[in-house]
Amino acid sequence: MRINIFKGALLSCAALALSLSGAAAVAQTITGSLRGTVTDPSGAVVSGARVMITNLGTGVAKQIVTDASGLYNVDFLELGDYAVTATASGFETTSMGPIALRIDQIAVADVKLQVGTATTTVTVSAAAANLLNAENSTTSTSITSTTLENMPLNAQNVQIATLFVPGAYNPNATAMSGAMGTERDAYQGYSEPADAQPSFNGNRQQTNSYILDGVDINETLNNAVGYNPSPYSIQEVHVITGNADAEFGNVNGAEVLMVTKSGTNQFHGSGFEYHENSGLTANTWANEHSLTPVSKTSFNQNQFGAAAGGPIFRNKLFFFGNYIGLRYSVPPSQKIESVPTAAERGFAPTASCPAGNADLSQVLTIEGIQLYNTSSGTNTQTPYLNNCIPIVNPVAKFLFTTQSEKLLPLPNATPAPNSVSSGNYIGYQSSIMHNDQGDLRIDYTLNAKDTLMGKYSYGDAWDTQSKVPIEVLFPYGNDYPFTNVAIAWFHIVSPTIINNARAGFTRNVLNQGAFTDPSGQFGTHGDTTLGIPLANQSIAGFTFMSIQNSDVNSFGTQILGAFNVDNNFDYNDTLTWEHGNHIFKFGAEFLRYQQDFFAPGNQGGLLGQFSYSGAYTGPGNYGFADFIIDEASSANIAGAAGPFGQRQWRDAAYIQDDWKILPNLTLNLGVRYAYDQPIYEVNNKMVGVNLPLHIRRQYPSRSSRC
Repeated sequence: MRINIFKGALLSCAALALSLSGAAAVAQTITGSLRGTVTDPSGAVVSGARVMITNLGTGVAKQIVTDASGLYNVDFLELGDYAVTATASGFETTSMGPIALRIDQIAVADVKLQVGTATTTVTVSAAAANLLNAENSTTSTSITSTTLENMPLNAQNVQIATLFVPGAYNPNATAMSGAMGTERDAYQGYSEPADAQPSFNGNRQQTNSYILDGVDINETLNNAVGYNPSPYSIQEVHVITGNADAEFGNVNGAEVLMVTKSGTNQFHGSGFEYHENSGLTANTWANEHSLTPVSKTSFNQNQFGAAAGGPIFRNKLFFFGNYIGLRYSVPPSQKIESVPTAAERGFAPTASCPAGNADLSQVLTIEGIQLYNTSSGTNTQTPYLNNCIPIVNPVAKFLFTTQSEKLLPLPNATPAPNSVSSGNYIGYQSSIMHNDQGDLRIDYTLNAKDTLMGKYSYGDAWDTQSKVPIEVLFPYGNDYPFTNVAIAWFHIVSPTIINNARAGFTRNVLNQGAFTDPSGQFGTHGDTTLGIPLANQSIAGFTFMSIQNSDVNSFGTQILGAFNVDNNFDYNDTLTWEHGNHIFKFGAEFLRYQQDFFAPGNQGGLLGQFSYSGAYTGPGNYGFADFIIDEASSANIAGAAGPFGQRQWRDAAYIQDDWKILPNLTLNLGVRYAYDQPIYEVNNKMVGVNLPLHIRRQYPSRSSRC
């Protein structure tokens, strides 16, 4: 669930933007704006002048007429380079450009007309316009496509670029590479997805908001970015860190706005391949300076992709598409495990320890642990002669056969000193990681008043253990597919009124802990095969055997797994109205969060676990002996937690007024009202209890109990 500390009405304070010259400024939305004043040689304003705004890349032009104040304003312009051309009766035509537009920028291009005929054109370099932040007081940073493509981004993770924004910091910066950076959204050990994104101005990493092409792409269950687009697909990343306009909300950290590239009248494309392996990298300082030097971890990594864009119909219909892929593999490497010896499995019966028994005599002679029969109670316990104990556990009976040696192999290495089986087996492990993702964008200029945009993004990142040292250590994998659809409609209602409507859908899926059975002997009937009474087994393997206080390793299906689906539905509309010296912006957003999730409990997992501590075979606490005689110190299992379906609306409306009091003085005023609906479970499966204050005071010691 995304964290929102402040709920209810949010008031954007008035801010003064002072300047000594007309210029460009950071403003709002994921597009840019051009505005300015048309004057004659004496400085008097020219009303009714015709102003043409032309995108130099696509050739798409929009025409507008100055008002009584000589002011013109065009919002919702796609990012790119523009030319401004102005003309009026009795004056020469004046053209200014190129003017580069960035996300959320208001570029001010004041035009001074010269007396003459319209057939004469005067061209003014854009350098003549002092492009400073003079229209708005927002604190933000823009990162252009050229910068992204030339930055050394580890794993091609766009979020690393935002670390260079003033006020950005990540205490777990290493999490932005590896699986967290390339798979885009995954738990790795103690880490969580938000570790792969920066903190801004001291706020929590989970409080950022990520917008792609005007649509929310947040992964709301874990408060993280749901998708990292390829840096070769991004036109610009714009990070707002302070004093945002009333348009922006649903965020306490930074608002990270990203816009994909669009096609132009020229075909353009690129391709890349980045290869890295352990032979090309140095060892880490920690490995080289450990008490026992550690060799480099072997790996191979390839990241590759391509991007292309261009016209379908010149000046009308354009496309842009891109793809990025990742192939990461860790080749088989040695992994030391601890397995029962042949004698401990009853493979070598003797007169003192006949068939059907496990010979743990070496546990006594080497480790000095005497095992006891406590079936009549610990007060009357009797020692097992030569530590020979009966094999009772049905799991042990199944695995302790010559037919099962591949599942739980015999030792192949010398154990550690003063130990029977610690480190007595050397196996091999390997893993792979894949990611395939891409975007396709279409821009269509329907007519002089209407422009449409549609974009589709899809990604599927996954990883798996391709080899495990012992087959009953069942391997598992994770899968993280992502889908995003965004559409936008830009419409000029009148020379002074412009509307921009957007809608989008985002789906993040986190399928974690998908177990497989490489032996093919267990599948989803493993417990039945072993004689464990668990019906309707849902995942591969068998119940986890947690063997404690012993040389022998635990085995079985681990306590992992979760399946989460986040659906975000985003509808927003913004209308601007130029009226005198005021440029008003009215907007509303309706954001629907659906969070469906299913997970095993914190204890036991879906197949449960048996824990063997050694308490039933005497004070030596040798857990493997308890496993053999089938005496567990505890057993637990978790029912599936879910599926749950959390729902929430986050709605907001705002008004923004940029009041140009003087040519070099603009007052930014805004008010925003936001409502965060309390999260509810769609089938009433969850409840929150809020005890009255007098009860909490009366029973303070019980207030934290469930």
